[in-house]
Amino acid sequence: MSLLLLLLIPNVRADYSHELQVGAWGDNGSKGNKGVSIEIQTHIYSTNDGDFQYFWVGDNLDNGAFIQFGYIYEPGYWCLKGQTVVGKFTCLGDSAQVGGSDAIWEWQYWPDVNGNDFSFEKGPANSAGLDGTWHKYLIQPNTAGGWSFLLDGHEVSHFTVAWTKAQDAAYFVAEKGSNATTSGRLGPVEFRNLAYLKNDGWHSVAALFADVGCGEGTDCNVRNPYGVMLENSGVVIAGSGIHQPKDNDLLLGTLTLDLPSQVKGIVDKKYSVSGSSQVPLSAGLHTIMLPSDVAIDGKSRLRFDHWSDGSKSPNRTIALNSETTLTATYVT
Repeated sequence: MSLLLLLLIPNVRADYSHELQVGAWGDNGSKGNKGVSIEIQTHIYSTNDGDFQYFWVGDNLDNGAFIQFGYIYEPGYWCLKGQTVVGKFTCLGDSAQVGGSDAIWEWQYWPDVNGNDFSFEKGPANSAGLDGTWHKYLIQPNTAGGWSFLLDGHEVSHFTVAWTKAQDAAYFVAEKGSNATTSGRLGPVEFRNLAYLKNDGWHSVAALFADVGCGEGTDCNVRNPYGVMLENSGVVIAGSGIHQPKDNDLLLGTLTLDLPSQVKGIVDKKYSVSGSSQVPLSAGLHTIMLPSDVAIDGKSRLRFDHWSDGSKSPNRTIALNSETTLTATYVT
């Protein structure tokens, strides 16, 4: 076969010995979802041939399938839409050269997360937007049957296959694929506003737990050097140069406070709370400050008595390492 003909044959799929991942799982409330979404900030990186970086949101489905959608760097001459069935690849669309710094969207569907068969589609060059811009990636079932893939509210593609709900929590990942013994650089990249769809509509996750691992079917003995953390703004940053937590460590939790309607408090000296309030917080130490006494009228007042966990002080510090609900009891 001539060299020219070889260059014109699009790659079917690059097989990487290492696919290292770092990201976050949502809380148990996102299990059984039928759609997921995430906002990801595009960063333009240059990726070497033979490597890829992929930032995505996805679901493990209850029929054993897996679905994902995000943006990717994977230089090479690629078929932009295709599928592999029983080991046979078919290109279903155009082919194009993808540059080392082309940020493009891509979805993938694997009928068996541990198998080799899969379907995919890639967007055109630079379809993931400008450097430093936020974009929303959303997967949801469509009325024709199957899945729709929306970028910033506009459907960029769809895939017709019987859809099914998720068996695990929703999650997002920054992923590095390589055959090199050293992993190289990944991102970093920012994620925010992970949400999931159920019969009653869309919900924001109440908690995030670290996901540090590697892709199915690859060598997981290589050290994963990447980290993930929650920034003060509520944005999750993942990739190179970030502290690596333990797998399943809490990154984001929700502190629920139930207070009498007349009582106003403050969390971490910046979040005002009253009545029943939910405050999203990073794992670690946090302060709660409530008034000892609250005047009701000229003749009576409320006096703090205790917290539901037994604490007797209205001002306290808590260690948040799971979803936490506290009720403040006042007496008249």
